[in-house]
Amino acid sequence: MTYLLIDTDILIDVTNDDETAKNRLAAESQNYILCISIVTVMELVIGCRNKAEQQALNKFTAQFEIKHLSESISARTAELIETYALSHGLLIPDALIGATALSHNIGLLSKNQRDYRFIPDLNLFEYP
Repeated sequence: MTYLLIDTDILIDVTNDDETAKNRLAAESQNYILCISIVTVMELVIGCRNKAEQQALNKFTAQFEIKHLSESISARTAELIETYALSHGLLIPDALIGATALSHNIGLLSKNQRDYRFIPDLNLFEYP
């Protein structure tokens, strides 16, 4: 089985009990090992309002394999920022997540297609 990187926006929808997001993750988990970037973990932690939410988040993210940053991801992120920040408004967190997918040669599932669709070689899954 191969991996599929899940973007932060999808996980936010799942935690908000969005049926489309929950069903899509359930379907993808039949064919892929679902993983998330450590950047996604950090983005989700920032959204916690208290320790109880943070503990619940830790339980939730434990079901995913976490892809940590590496030298190759950092280098790829820098290339993406240099190439697309001015022309497409690419932000650092999105560049890190896109670079993670590219560096591991895995697909990316994101609700925000416009954040990534201009990156060549990125296997961006359509959503929903």
